[in-house]
Amino acid sequence: MTLLRNHIVINAILITAAAAQVKTYVNEKYAYRVDYPSAELIAKGEADAGDGQRFVSTDGKITVLVWGQFDVLDETLASKLAAALKRDKLAANDPKVYKVQKPGWYVYSGVKGAAMIVYEKTFLTDGVFKNLRFEYPVAERTRGDAIVKSMAASFQDLH
Repeated sequence: MTLLRNHIVINAILITAAAAQVKTYVNEKYAYRVDYPSAELIAKGEADAGDGQRFVSTDGKITVLVWGQFDVLDETLASKLAAALKRDKLAANDPKVYKVQKPGWYVYSGVKGAAMIVYEKTFLTDGVFKNLRFEYPVAERTRGDAIVKSMAASFQDLH
């Protein structure tokens, strides 16, 4: 019984420590939120325009951007996705590029150049794009992918 009680206490401590290392960034202007691992990423402060935040890993190798923008050009998700792929020099028909578009959102990832992984998730609601973007070296794939997985899962449109 003592062993079980010790196991429960240790698990509770680990869960509490993990939860304490997760912070939430909420953007009221564009109505989105994202959780980020504060032990891994340093929040660099909200942009002057109030549209988002930049996070950088403690060693400077991983960059995360989250931002909102009004759809002033009357773009569609398809056109925005095509422009993002072009900007990152990723071919839409390349089997190494992961790309999914559904009503209201898209996500893509691939290797930009020979050494940088990019991942972007975008929502479009009520004429507002809400974007989450990661860039990190291929050599940091394991750590970067873990951060992407947790942050992308928590990225929410608040409308």
